[in-house]
Amino acid sequence: MLSQITINQQLITISIQLRRAYDSVEKADGSKVLLERLWLRGVSQKEFRYDYLLKDLAPSDELRQWFDHDPKEFRHQYQEELNGNDHLQELLSLCKHEQESNAPACS
Repeated sequence: MLSQITINQQLITISIQLRRAYDSVEKADGSKVLLERLWLRGVSQKEFRYDYLLKDLAPSDELRQWFDHDPKEFRHQYQEELNGNDHLQELLSLCKHEQESNAPACS
């Protein structure tokens, strides 16, 4: 899926494949990036395979707890959080590298 996000008033297009952390891992998945502040229930850290853990890009605890109230507004508020997040460049650099190597971008 191609995603267009606006970061600091700049439109950026990246290819991202969203998957649930509990889904099975496929060879064609590309790099697995986990954006989560809390560890997954029922999954040991030894069992779960991911390439990058970017806790600082996950939604804030306040926003995460508010999610079910209005998913559309959640998206807007999360975009605002990302716009002010200094760690976003790390994810964008990772996705750019994946795309240049012709691998599936971020899973």
